[in-house]
Order: sequence, then structure tokens, then C-alpha cells
Amino acid sequence: MAQPGTAITVRGRVRSVESKTFRGGKSMVQVRLTDGTGEIVLSWFNQPWIKRQFEHATEEIVAFGTVKDGGRFREISNPEFEFLDEDDDPDE
Repeated sequence: MAQPGTAITVRGRVRSVESKTFRGGKSMVQVRLTDGTGEIVLSWFNQPWIKRQFEHATEEIVAFGTVKDGGRFREISNPEFEFLDEDDDPDE
């Protein structure tokens, strides 16, 4: 498991997508990503449109960012991400 403060690249499928709105109109989207061996939470603040991109995702996703301790799961805030086609090879 990656240690907090480490920049990592993860690959997996969406397990769940949640959206929260806070007082003052601030929002957060959290995507739980799994690779079959573990899970990590990807989170974005004040970018509600991200939820629509992940809600019906069936393809694998690659995400990059710095890990932080999110309590129960490790978390990457505001990661860069890409949806993979079935033909994509992440090692290229």
C-alpha cells in the first residue's frame, strides 16, 4: 500500500461515485476505484461535472496523484485521470 505523500499511478474500475454539497455551495465528488486487490478514493472539490464522467464508466481508469491518508482508505485529491479503451496498454 502506498504511503501518504507518495506520487502514484493507479489503474482500476469504478466501484462507486458519490457527490456531496456543503454549506456555502462547495461540493466534493468521490470516486472509489478498485483493482481487485484494494481500493483507493479519488476526490475532487468544486468540480461537480466530474461526477457525470464517472457515473456510467465501464472501462478501466488510470489516475495519477499524491496519496494522502483518508482514514479507512487511501485517497488522491484532484488526480489527473484517463479512461482506457480496451486496446490501451498502460505500459506504452
